Amino acid sequence: LAQLKVIRPAIVVCLGRHSARLFFELAGLKFSSILRVRGGVRKVRILEMDLMLLPTLHPAAALYNPRLRGLLESDFRLLGSLISGGQSGLERWLGR
Repeated sequence: LAQLKVIRPAIVVCLGRHSARLFFELAGLKFSSILRVRGGVRKVRILEMDLMLLPTLHPAAALYNPRLRGLLESDFRLLGSLISGGQSGLERWLGR
């Protein structure tokens, strides 16, 4: 978490249920399962920083279960569209 304070990212991609659960708890959000929360962008405030959380499956999950690959690819396409929106796209999501 100390790294977050130094880097101050606009987007945090939670790879897998463990990191997603941690960030949801820090943000005061309810976490049910990674398959239920994945692919949805959430605007949160953690450590006095406004962030976007994008929970997704851990890449190893798609290796063990190839049927999950499409979900993982979809989440990364969403990430790409957030990033390609440039600063104005990030500001729109963060409400700045």
